[in-house]
Amino acid sequence: MEMASMLTLKPKRFSENNFIELFKALQECKWIQNTEELKNLRSQLQKCCNASQNFIVTQDNSPLGTNISYSAEPRRIFKITEDIVNLLPKTVPFKKLKRCSVVGNAGILANSSCGTEIDQAAFVFRCNLPPLIDYRQDVGTKTTIVTSNPTIIKDRILEQNSRQCF
Repeated sequence: MEMASMLTLKPKRFSENNFIELFKALQECKWIQNTEELKNLRSQLQKCCNASQNFIVTQDNSPLGTNISYSAEPRRIFKITEDIVNLLPKTVPFKKLKRCSVVGNAGILANSSCGTEIDQAAFVFRCNLPPLIDYRQDVGTKTTIVTSNPTIIKDRILEQNSRQCF
């Protein structure tokens, strides 16, 4: 089956073999940077949300008293208090970077030996408190900024507290 016809299949009609065929076809596709589309995307992001300045919550873009709503839960509001504002960087801690790495905690890098390459990046984002100690060879150790969902923090604190109790 051709890739174009596979992409038009409804999810219920998509068999495991279709996924395998699509994956194989995608592996053969060469990625070529489309500079015009990149400019277009950057322009859209700048117009809609000033992404280069609002990507990270800072004291400049979220001063004391600011209400931040979660994009996934628009009714949920997080208020920037004095304690919070003092934890935030004054401004966005980076400008244009030649190379950055984004590392999550899903385990996809297990046995990849990508650690050295990740550590060579100018800026390394670590998402959701990924473990590093036992996985240095695969995920590296360099960390510039760590992001986390509130549930991850809560789960880690509960996990740590339960270990201390026993």
